Parts: sequence; structure tokens; C-alpha cells
Amino acid sequence: MSASQHYEMFKMYYDKAIEYKDKGDMLSCKKFLLKAVEKLIESAKESDGSVKRSQMLRAKSIIEIAEGIDTTARANSPSSGGASKSAKPRNNDGGIENQEGGGDDGDEGNEFLASGETGITFDDVAGLQEVKEAVKNRILLPMQYPEYYKMVDLKAGGGILMYGLPGTGKTMIAKAIASEVGGNFYQIKCSDIVSKWFGEAEKNLKNLFAQARSHDRAVIFFDEFEAIGVKRGGDSSAMNRIVPELLAQMQGFGDSKGTLLILAATNRPWDIDSALLRPGRFNELLYVPLPDFEARKYLIGRKLKDLVLSGVTIAEMATETDGHNGADCNELCDRLKMCVLRELIENKSQEMLPITRQHFDEVIGSTGSSVLSSDIQSLEKFEQDMRKNK
Repeated sequence: MSASQHYEMFKMYYDKAIEYKDKGDMLSCKKFLLKAVEKLIESAKESDGSVKRSQMLRAKSIIEIAEGIDTTARANSPSSGGASKSAKPRNNDGGIENQEGGGDDGDEGNEFLASGETGITFDDVAGLQEVKEAVKNRILLPMQYPEYYKMVDLKAGGGILMYGLPGTGKTMIAKAIASEVGGNFYQIKCSDIVSKWFGEAEKNLKNLFAQARSHDRAVIFFDEFEAIGVKRGGDSSAMNRIVPELLAQMQGFGDSKGTLLILAATNRPWDIDSALLRPGRFNELLYVPLPDFEARKYLIGRKLKDLVLSGVTIAEMATETDGHNGADCNELCDRLKMCVLRELIENKSQEMLPITRQHFDEVIGSTGSSVLSSDIQSLEKFEQDMRKNK
């Protein structure tokens, strides 16, 4: 059976679990959740790259929910008129309602907490000058010169969708934006949201946007955005309900009393519903490429700034890590530090020992790049198609 076939069966079992949850039959809900997980894992095994990682993470989160379900809760049978309020699932021990944010009447939804200062600035983001310039024009200039934007009847805020390979700095850019604008930062991981919301997505989306709009300045950052912004029309009734609510909330940018910025990141932009890519939702689509030579040189140099080099330079390391993402560069530097640490311990040295060419050759030969060429080709093709359509 192919990955797509396994995934279709996963969606079928998952939607079935939602139906039983809505009826209050938590025993059947748990049964179909576990069936869904089995199919999702099978799909992940037949996949690779970011798809495999995303599916395995989602499987893990669904398992955690299934394990916390109180299976003694059961609704009235359909023949008795459906689930009554008294037959709703109990929440004795951290069961599913607690994870979903549902109250006794089921209409409150989750509370979302904003973080304060992120501590990240654009100086911490290596390279990506085009991305920084686009962010500056779209977000920072309206903050600095509101009177001019008012004169020409343009509003600050809006949406920016960043797409690119994992480990290219999309999350750091989002945190830097929040820091630059001095806004409350809501970091939302969509793979957790989909399973946690589990039928409560619309309520929680309303709550999230209402809380963000209550601030003078706020930034909502959706990570793994394809998990909730996926194209409609499939068999998943949950996804077909989430996207319209998301569209409605994003259409209401102007309803906030202050400035509300919506940022999202994805590794699979072709999976995003086309309605989300229209003006009024995500006005700016930014490709975040792999770090170039200067960016890799900056990353490695900053990571190794307190160490001594012998027989190898930062520039040589940057040259030989072509095709690595930011996470790969960080991993390489950590392993180089471990080489020095082992020798310090073995030699009981009182002075810092250098990172040598031998260390570097050993580490880069055993790590390499985690980037798949097929993923690069897919993203570059999407980028080219987007440029043609502008």
C-alpha cells in the first residue's frame, strides 16, 4: 500500500474518531484514534524528508491524546436522541476535553498566552537580506511612519507566509519581527493545534484572534502552517471546517484596535489552500532559501567565536558546508566543540585546545547535510511559478 493510501485511511479513521467524540462515545473514539495512528505511521514509513518528520510528530501527539481519554464516558445511543449534556465526556484525569480546551458547555475554547520579549533581533538572523527588506517594507516602515501611511490610506499589518526548507531560519525571522515591533508574540505550532483542538478548532481560532486583537501590537506566528491551511476538498471534514474560519479571521485584520501581524511558515507551500494566498490574507509570500556562503560564514563564526582554530578557517568551513541549512551548521559546530571537549578531558589540559583540520574533516564526513535535493527542487519550482504569476 502506498503512502497516500495509508494517509487516506488515516484521515478516514481520524474523522470517525471525531464523530464518536462528538457523540460522547470515548471508547470508540480512542479505538479509531489508535487505528488512525497506525495508518499515519505507515504513511510516514513510506515517506521521507519533512513529510515523514511532520507525520511522525503528529502521530506522537495523537497517541498522547488517546492515552489520556476517559473511556468510561459514553453518550446516549442515537436511538435515544443523541448525546445529552449530562452524557458528555468526563474529565477525571486529564482526558480529552482538558486537552481540547472544552468547558462544561463546550463553547469557551482554549486560552492562548502570548510571550513577551523574544530576545531575537534581525542581527541574529544570518543573511536573508531580501527577506529582511520585504519585512521592513511590509511591517516596520508602517510602524515608524504611521502618519504617511494614513495620508495615503494604507494600513499597517497583514500577513506574511514564509516558505522554505526546515532549518533555514523562518522561526527566528518571526521572533525577530515580534521583537522589532515590540508586540506580544503568539507562537502556534499547527501540528499540535490540529490534534489538540480535535473538533474545537473554530472556537479556538476565534479565541486566538480575539486575544491577539486586544493588544496594541501583536504577532501571531503559525508554524507548520500546512497542518491547518491545507487545501480543501479532501475527505477530512475537520480541515474543511478550519480553513473557512481561518479565512474569516484573517479577513478581519482591520477589526483590531491596534496592529495585528500574521506570520506563517511552511515547508510545503503547494499544499496551502489558494484562498489563503490572495490579497487580504497573506499579502506577501517570501521564499527563505538555504544560507549562502556569507550566511554560513556568519553562523559558524558566531558559534565558534570563543574557540581557537588551527589549520582550518571559518571561510573554509563555510565553503565546504554548501547545501547545509542553519540547523546543519549548528550541529557541525556542536560536534566540533565535542571533539575539543573530549581532548581537554583526556589530556587534563589547563589551556584551550584548538579545532583542527582533522577535527573538521572527521565531523563533516560523519554529518553532512540533512537537506534532500528533491525538496530543494520542489521549493525552487514553486518559487519560479510564483514569480511568473506576479
